[in-house]
Formats: sequence, structure tokens, C-alpha cells
Amino acid sequence: MSSELEPTLATVTTALVLGACGWLAALTVLARVARRTGSRRLARAFGRAAPQPVRRVVELLVAGSAVLGIAAPAVAAPGPPVVDEPVVRTPAPAPAPPPARSPRVEPAPTPRAAPASHEYVVRPGDNLWRIARTELVARGSADPADAVVARYWREVISANRSTLRSGDPSLIFPGEIVALPESA
Repeated sequence: MSSELEPTLATVTTALVLGACGWLAALTVLARVARRTGSRRLARAFGRAAPQPVRRVVELLVAGSAVLGIAAPAVAAPGPPVVDEPVVRTPAPAPAPPPARSPRVEPAPTPRAAPASHEYVVRPGDNLWRIARTELVARGSADPADAVVARYWREVISANRSTLRSGDPSLIFPGEIVALPESA
């Protein structure tokens, strides 16, 4: 028998055996129900639908398929012979550490000549209020009142709003140059 036909034959045989078992089981249940309900006529009809010789053949098919299924050796599909080779496992090499990255450094602004007295180079941590207050102190006001600082701070914002890199006076970057108006 060809190897291509064997799976088909096995499938057909299994379907026939399962169908015969189902048919026999259904007729047996119906015959018993008919007997219990007192309908001898129906019981005989179901008995004739599955005569004793047919039942014996189905029983033999079921028993035979069970015996053959258990007793049949498992046969591998034809192919190259499998050679048992020893497997030696070695630990996987440790992953190489990622290449060292240098921290990203923003380019320093091009230094100008020393800023004029009316310009200020922003340092880390500065804000326009602090710059305005420091300028007022540098101009001679020992402890300027908040109202005076607020007025000068608004002038600093007006003078620099269009030149700030972010365009937002609340966000200034180190290295930016802030113009400081003369009026105070």
C-alpha cells in the first residue's frame, strides 16, 4: 500500500467505526426508551433497524479497532534515518557592553567679546527676575523694592521677547545674551 493512501484509509476507517458506534448507540437508547414507555411496537421497530448480526459486526469492528490501535506499533514517516548525536551545551557568551557614550553636550554659544554693560550672558539657574534684580543692585540700588524690580523686569522682557531662543521669557537657556535696558 502506498504511503500516501495510508492516512486516507485510516481516516475513512475511523469515520466508519465512529459512525457505526453512533448508529448502534442511538438505536439501543431509542429501543430501551420505547420499552420503558410501554411501546412494544416501537421497540420492535428499533430492534429490526439493528438486527443481531449487524450488532455483532459493529461490536467486532469496535473491538478490533481498539485492539489494533493499541497493538499497532507507531511507525515514523519515511525519511532519512535519525542519528542520535550528543548535545554539548556551553553557556552563552555574555553580551558585550554597549559602547561608551559620551554625554551629549550642547555646543557652547560662540563667545562674544566681553558683553557690554547693557548685556548679560545667562548662566545655569538664572531667570529674568533674578537678572533684573542683580542689574539693579549693580547699578547702585542696595535692596530694590519688588515694585521697582517688577517694573525693570517688564522692561527686560519687552527688550528680549523677540530675541530669546524659546520665545518664552519664562524659559531662557545658559549662554543666551539678554539685553538690559538703560532705564530703571
